[in-house]
Amino acid sequence: MKIVSISNNDPTIENLTQELIDIDRQCLGDLDMADEGDLDYWTANRKSTFAAALYDGSKIVGYIDLIALSNNGVRQLKSGDWHDGKIDQIFIADLSSHSTALYLIAVAILPKYRRQGWAKKLWNYSAEQFSKNGYSIRDIYAVTWTPNGFGFLKSFRPEIIGRDSAGHPIIRIKTLNGKMPIANL
Repeated sequence: MKIVSISNNDPTIENLTQELIDIDRQCLGDLDMADEGDLDYWTANRKSTFAAALYDGSKIVGYIDLIALSNNGVRQLKSGDWHDGKIDQIFIADLSSHSTALYLIAVAILPKYRRQGWAKKLWNYSAEQFSKNGYSIRDIYAVTWTPNGFGFLKSFRPEIIGRDSAGHPIIRIKTLNGKMPIANL
């Protein structure tokens, strides 16, 4: 098993993005409720995201995906009128600014690979990459769709700051001196 960053310049970015969407389908089932967006949407927004994939051999079996939020994005998210597959460009920040708020789009692990610490390892890998590249993370936001997702994020002592239009908790995770908190393995 290995964790690899997904490069926005990868010539197979469409195929990789489709694999992430397929993992979501297996993890969430009914994607209609998730406002998932389509392949073109996610491929176009890759420049503002950081994603890392968990591989078992040559097969992606999990991933983490974070997107940089503009101040407008943070306000929109906090308002509860938020749909992952319909994030307008005005809500997205350029990752090159090196100081940003992040939105955790997903940590998704296929059922067969759960309960083995892979979500924490993906999180810590992301934290290491942001730190190594000199990013200052103001806050991390997420909408928790599943009890497993909330359980995972609970270790970071999130603050519930609202609910989205479907009633899912919107949370904020505070950073430590501009760095993502590390998950205990």
